[in-house]
Amino acid sequence: MPDFKIFTESKADIKFLSDYIEAIHGLKLANDDFGALGGRTGYKANGELNAFIRKNVDNQKQTILIADSDDDFNKNRAEILDDFRHYNIPVSLFLFPNDSSNGNLEDALTEIAVDRKLMGCFLEYEKMYFHLP
Repeated sequence: MPDFKIFTESKADIKFLSDYIEAIHGLKLANDDFGALGGRTGYKANGELNAFIRKNVDNQKQTILIADSDDDFNKNRAEILDDFRHYNIPVSLFLFPNDSSNGNLEDALTEIAVDRKLMGCFLEYEKMYFHLP
């Protein structure tokens, strides 16, 4: 059992990360090694730390947070790190798409996609489904 837990925004992120870690590193993580927070700021609610993260810390596991940087990488990174400092909890943080730019997991997937035709189809679906411009 790992001495860490990876928290992400959604179950879809967990699926991608679980498959990626297994394919690239040969490490099969259990569902219990992940936690879905329901959004980038799902680690907090009403000024309180999410109970899943508090339990993780109480169990002396490292907290890893992987989220989307969305439209402002620097602002969102600073906000998350400040929040965790406020809660006095160390966190390892990675923001999609590449831990240095604005964007999200889908941007990272678009960049690594081998079949560009398939990605074009996915992007059109995403626009229709999520009503994006």
